[in-house]
This record gives sequence, C-alpha cells and structure tokens, in this order.
Amino acid sequence: MIYQVRVNIFFTETSDAEDLVSQVVRAMSDAVVVHPDDPNMQGCSVELIKCYHDEIPTRPCETLGITTSP
Repeated sequence: MIYQVRVNIFFTETSDAEDLVSQVVRAMSDAVVVHPDDPNMQGCSVELIKCYHDEIPTRPCETLGITTSP
C-alpha cells in the first residue's frame, strides 16, 4: 500500500511558492519510487507554474520549473 498526495495551492508572492517547492523537494527524499527500474516506474515531481487564471482575458500558464525524482 502506498499513499499519494496531490495539492494545488495558489500564491500571490513568488517567494511563498518557491518556499513550498523547496519544502516539497526536501520531502521527496523520504518518498518511495513505485516500480523502480520498470517501464511503469512512477517517481515524485513538483512543478512551479506561473498562472494567469485571475486575469481577463486569461493566458496560458507558464511552467517555471519541474523537479522530479529519482
């Protein structure tokens, strides 16, 4: 049995978002990889996204960074 956590959190300050990404990256060191060394392997990831959903008209989101493990 494993447990997966999915979270979407919006911030207005870049520093707040970056702080959370840093915390998640640290937590990833304690996480497991599902089916390691297998084509169905599933690792961990965290993605920092610049969102424009609050603007009218909206614009596409921009990925600022992705961190994955293993």
